[in-house]
Amino acid sequence: GATFALENGGGDEWQMGGLNIYRLKEVSKREVTWGEFVVGGIRCHRYYDRSFKGDLVFSGARSMLVQQGAPAELEIGDGGANSSTILPDPTVAWEDVKYSMSYEESLQNIGFTETRNTYQVEVTVAGNSALAGAEDAGSKNQFYFQLIFQNGASGYVLANQQLSGDGFRAGYTETFTIKTNQDYGELVSVRIIPEDISSKSDQFDKLNIDSIEISP
Repeated sequence: GATFALENGGGDEWQMGGLNIYRLKEVSKREVTWGEFVVGGIRCHRYYDRSFKGDLVFSGARSMLVQQGAPAELEIGDGGANSSTILPDPTVAWEDVKYSMSYEESLQNIGFTETRNTYQVEVTVAGNSALAGAEDAGSKNQFYFQLIFQNGASGYVLANQQLSGDGFRAGYTETFTIKTNQDYGELVSVRIIPEDISSKSDQFDKLNIDSIEISP
């Protein structure tokens, strides 16, 4: 389905007469052309364009009214657009989470993107006799992972957040996932960034990796 909303401010509303939904395969960079244009009887000086390739999955939504402060949802079933409903205003206090989030808030599905691909990352942590029997390795540190592809990169994922005990264990294979909202092509490398990058010799701040295996 699809959800439509107008930015707050004023009493504007839009009447939508039709809708096409595509499953995107390729999107070009946005291009801007300067000049004199008349679109729908309105004169403008800039024309924005962005080409794409994809599969048409829905066409011909019925007329729909979108008003200020009342996001409208279009539900699409096997028989096409079957209803439009009014959704409640978002409950997320954006000003409170603009720069930081609590652990519980980070688990919310805020809905900015849809998952295109999910990759399973298996990190085998090398055993280390210097640990003197302790199982944890890097348990005092936070490790962020990012997948680097031929045509882009995934977002950063805090691996500790998905691991039991919130840390890596020496001699174990720890598993977590990284999701992407686009198909970036072939995987090239993995970027790992520890939160604490100091050179102190605390064995529980280091992550001694024996191997990494990634599968879609």
